Amino acid sequence: MNEVELNKSIKEALRQYEAGIQELKAMIFPADYYMDIKSLARHSGISVRKLKDLIRHPDYPLPVFKVEGSIRIKKSEFEKWINRFRLSPEQNTNAVNHIVRDVMKDFQMST
Repeated sequence: MNEVELNKSIKEALRQYEAGIQELKAMIFPADYYMDIKSLARHSGISVRKLKDLIRHPDYPLPVFKVEGSIRIKKSEFEKWINRFRLSPEQNTNAVNHIVRDVMKDFQMST
């Protein structure tokens, strides 16, 4: 077996391995499940403190279930909720431009 064939074999083995991992994940972690607030923090990259603040958001509170003092969040409901905050490409560009203007203004003030 030459080097090219070996590389192809390795790539195919890796592809099959990754497909198997994806199948296992789908079996172990169903598409929709409940998370505690720490799990949601790991999943979303948002701190536990910020998530607790978002539960009490005046306009768009994070939907949660509270069972005997334990907070649970359904993954699909979190995904639906957070998509409200998605910026359009135009809004994203405007936000970046605003940040650049602020940085440049601060830079000019310090020189």
